[in-house]
Amino acid sequence: SLSLVGDIVLGSNIEPAYPYEATNIFLPKPNPFKNVRPFLKNSHLVIGNLEAPICEQKFLPYDKGPNTYSFRTPPYAIKSLKNAPFHILHIANNHIFDCKGSGFKRTLEHLKKANIKPLGLYKPRRYVPEIPNSFSEKTLIMKINNITIGFLGFSTRDVFKNINDLKNTKKTINNASKICDILIVSFHGGAEGSHATRVQIKTEIYANEK
Repeated sequence: SLSLVGDIVLGSNIEPAYPYEATNIFLPKPNPFKNVRPFLKNSHLVIGNLEAPICEQKFLPYDKGPNTYSFRTPPYAIKSLKNAPFHILHIANNHIFDCKGSGFKRTLEHLKKANIKPLGLYKPRRYVPEIPNSFSEKTLIMKINNITIGFLGFSTRDVFKNINDLKNTKKTINNASKICDILIVSFHGGAEGSHATRVQIKTEIYANEK
């Protein structure tokens, strides 16, 4: 069986900008998955979307300007992800680079140490020289009960596999389907908010992003 979870931000230790006061209310809480763990632990695979870098405070966030959000999850929170238990985390999204390329690299190191597979990483050195080639993946392959399962992760950004590049997206999916019994494809994109509770059957523009 397979469990799929949406956006995950366990907390952030980035201090609010002036004129807001410093606060610790956004720090990760202990055992955040306790109410859903009974369901997750019975799955062969648990997949989620990691919507924040996991790195130490020395990795500074981008200054994105007013009315924007940046996240930085403290490394101690990865224990909660491992115990949930998550096996694969989709990292092709708009917040994973909140602490720049160095913070992204550190995130991958923490995931590797926890034996959690990152999904959506392809050829990042073209954009992020901090990432060693050893972290690159083509199609993530796992075998469960003699069934070969493939995973592909897409986003709307060229540093990952861009789902708006329909020609190459179809080619990637077709090629991957030939080397596995089951292929699972995920993507991060679309609008957010109370007005965007479902994906529309048309091209969608949100925050100047297609």
